[in-house]
Amino acid sequence: MVRRGSVVSALKVNAVGEAAGIPVVTRDMGESSLGLAAHVHVGIALANVIHWDADLPHHPGGLACDIGSGLRGEVRGGVSTMLVPEGAGLGIELDEDVVAAPRVTRRW
Repeated sequence: MVRRGSVVSALKVNAVGEAAGIPVVTRDMGESSLGLAAHVHVGIALANVIHWDADLPHHPGGLACDIGSGLRGEVRGGVSTMLVPEGAGLGIELDEDVVAAPRVTRRW
């Protein structure tokens, strides 16, 4: 479901599945901590989601330069598990240096 491109798209796919009585599955493919945090929240928030799949554990070194930190995971019964942050927000802290770093520009 999340492969649709955005949280809004995922909500639309979920609404169609829910209206038709068809459960949905969310999947993630090695997002940044910001994308993974959003994915966690979508998967937990929707009752129609029957399976949540992501590339875990997410750890430093998984990406050359991640935009944030603060996600936590653990292994339970041999299965990697993502812990949903408590409180408001996505539960990550943005790395302002990475956000402010020069962007690569390409000439097409």
